[in-house]
Amino acid sequence: MSRAPVTVLVTGAGSACGVNIIHSLRHAGGYRIVATDIFSASAGLVLADKGYVIPKEGSDGKYLDAILDIAKRESVQALIPGFDAELPYLSAAGGTLRAQGVVPVIGEPDFIRIANDKLATQQFLAANGFPFLRSYGAAEQAQAVAELGFPLVVKPRSVWGSRGVQVVGSEAALRQAVDHIVSLGWEPLLQEFIPETEGEFTNSVAVATDHDMLGVVCMRRELEKGDSRRIFLDDFPDLKRQCEAIARALNTSGPINIQCRLLKGRAYVFEFNARFSTTNIVRTAAGYNEVDALVKNFLTGEKVLFKGCPPVVAIMYLDYVYVKADAYQALKEAGVTGRAGHVRNRLG
Repeated sequence: MSRAPVTVLVTGAGSACGVNIIHSLRHAGGYRIVATDIFSASAGLVLADKGYVIPKEGSDGKYLDAILDIAKRESVQALIPGFDAELPYLSAAGGTLRAQGVVPVIGEPDFIRIANDKLATQQFLAANGFPFLRSYGAAEQAQAVAELGFPLVVKPRSVWGSRGVQVVGSEAALRQAVDHIVSLGWEPLLQEFIPETEGEFTNSVAVATDHDMLGVVCMRRELEKGDSRRIFLDDFPDLKRQCEAIARALNTSGPINIQCRLLKGRAYVFEFNARFSTTNIVRTAAGYNEVDALVKNFLTGEKVLFKGCPPVVAIMYLDYVYVKADAYQALKEAGVTGRAGHVRNRLG
């Protein structure tokens, strides 16, 4: 007798990360997928079995009310965030979700705090004896230039992804970059620049609820406009050991994404993500479905270990989801859709 599918709620389903989480769950099989997003024109909503348009995350409580209502209505068993901005709210509501029978597949609150603050990230690395990027506030521009010279990296302190990140090569460009970040209401952070000579890497660590390591996968990436256009999955044993040590020091469970560049073989981390990375689908295709592994572990304690895979090169390309016009209109008007309105890889 086949088991009933596990119902998983994927939030932020309009993001590339959310879409690829859905793809990884589909690849594993055995899941009924419910998705949410703040936009009706979201691919994830129609890729899921049921999609809902919900309010934007915020302090007014409407976002969490919608999540809790949908989770109850759809008998959700596990929740996976697909977008960074939702993490603090979902983490704070962890107890309420669990009381309702929903298991959030996310890390501990302290890790989420560190990951959402790029200065706290460097302070954590320094405090634990790992290589770190020397960092300065906007009022320390002269000190940063005197101690580091150019180029410098200028970025928002607490904004996810590569939004607002610039590499500047002069004092005029530095002032302009800082002023631009301030004009957007963000706090600027100045950091030393690590060249890409030895490679830029996105690394995934899947950590069980008892903090055992299920898998560490390192991938070199070639970027264009902030996107991983080409990804090279290989063994990278030295980097793997460094990422595992960092993950153990973070003392968290769930998915950990570590982004870094190498300098003399040492990993200089410039960002943590306290969620599955967008490239989770590459690891799924290569033979390790970390999304499926962590959902199973968080729900049942089962441990699916990464045992290695052959070298893989993944090349990014643009894809579309085709939706019947009447189904799309219904989604815009009612804010909810089922998968029947979605046609995949063909028209008509």
